[in-house]
Amino acid sequence: MADLSERDWARAALVAWGRGGLPAVAVEPLAAELGVTKGSFYWHFSNRAALVLRTVELWERLATDDVIARLETIDDPADRLRALFREAWDRIDFLRAEAAIGASAATGDPVVRPVYERVQSKRLDYVTRLYRELGAPRARARRLAIAAYGAFLGSVQIVLLGAAGLRTDGELRAQVRVFDELLIPRGTDGVGGAG
Repeated sequence: MADLSERDWARAALVAWGRGGLPAVAVEPLAAELGVTKGSFYWHFSNRAALVLRTVELWERLATDDVIARLETIDDPADRLRALFREAWDRIDFLRAEAAIGASAATGDPVVRPVYERVQSKRLDYVTRLYRELGAPRARARRLAIAAYGAFLGSVQIVLLGAAGLRTDGELRAQVRVFDELLIPRGTDGVGGAG
């Protein structure tokens, strides 16, 4: 694999981050996993912090920007919300990476935290917009978005802790039906109410 790109390194780092937290984003183990020397790393990155930044930016693109772009091809906002839930609660390994990146941000890591905060803002704004498109007043739409996002973050923690009921991709996907029932309003009464 002599032709590894910066993105290949970042993808491998993202997987490692999900498995073992930020300490797992280490040059030598990643090089061994990729079947290359450390020289390949230094061809693309000046130091580990540069890899961490590239990795968290890749996560931002894959787990937020690309998801939103795909969802925007769906006309109905309720269908977009359903599709978002299916995508967000799709794979255990994705939620583990989400948890590990969140943990790094929570420690105040100066590379991770600004990107993590930007991602949270993008996600909440997007879900708020979906609820607004469903007819919710602005303040209620934001509260609904916070509830939906809180359910997602709670699931991330459940997966991280290995709690019963969310240990496999299948169990996770089955949970989506519950989130659909709880978080996608049925009819206009479901999104209305006091602002």
